[in-house]
Amino acid sequence: MVSPLASSEARGAERAIRYSRFFRLPIELREMIYIHLFERGRVHVWYFGSEQSKAYRQGWWHTICHRPTYYGNDRCRTHPTAADRSCLTPEQSQTARLRVFGWLLCCRRAYSESIQFLYSSNTFSVEPNYFPSFSDMERLFPPNCLSSVKSLELLYPVATYRDIPILDRFTSTIALIPSIFPHLRTFHIAISSWWMLCALEHWEHFTANHTALVRSELLGTLDGLVRRFDGRLKECEVTVDPNYYEIVKLLEDENGSGRPVEIPVMNWTKELLGRKYWRPIEGESDVRNTRLGYWIIMAC
Repeated sequence: MVSPLASSEARGAERAIRYSRFFRLPIELREMIYIHLFERGRVHVWYFGSEQSKAYRQGWWHTICHRPTYYGNDRCRTHPTAADRSCLTPEQSQTARLRVFGWLLCCRRAYSESIQFLYSSNTFSVEPNYFPSFSDMERLFPPNCLSSVKSLELLYPVATYRDIPILDRFTSTIALIPSIFPHLRTFHIAISSWWMLCALEHWEHFTANHTALVRSELLGTLDGLVRRFDGRLKECEVTVDPNYYEIVKLLEDENGSGRPVEIPVMNWTKELLGRKYWRPIEGESDVRNTRLGYWIIMAC
């Protein structure tokens, strides 16, 4: 990530800051400017790494999502497939970048005051399949910055055979989230049914019954995540496409709680865009009387 630049003329820099009109503003007003400056949008984060040469390089780069973020037009979230990842095109990748790095690098005080707003005011959208290990996030980003992240999306598309993950990697990724992002408030995960099919069966036995594995590996993993946050997550959603949405609903019925009550998801023109229902779970220490659970959404 960006690191503050050391200056050989530290005294001159301090003098310039002291007489700067901006830094003479009240800190509350400066924070409002930072919040406006740092976009409050969705940032796609992409990993790059090369093991071909002796000098192994790792890093990340980003693009700003250009899609509308309201449900129905937000195909980055509701349709996590290769065909819909058109936020990243050669033309857009050169221009759709955060425009705040010049400010972060202008002086130490600008960096120290505002860096947290870059992480806390944006939603970070990550495809874990492209990270060798999700724990690499802690090496690629400063830990104090990741702890400021409040909104996170994980997308699990299947584009090629290389993208197919292993189930234990999925569960280990979810298990790392509370420690890497301790102040997370909004979490969304979008899973393609092809991802789940390939992950469950490793391209074998396509006629197998997926019910038990969906219960333990998908729902069980997400239930555990919500319990670990114990009410600190204000919004948690999982988007699946129709095949697995129906399986999940049947599982709720098997648990004796009856068929879940569905809520239609519509846009401003009243067009039906999908369905969702609330999956309640029991917390470990529900002392705040918090209603624990998460939304399961069917992507049309």
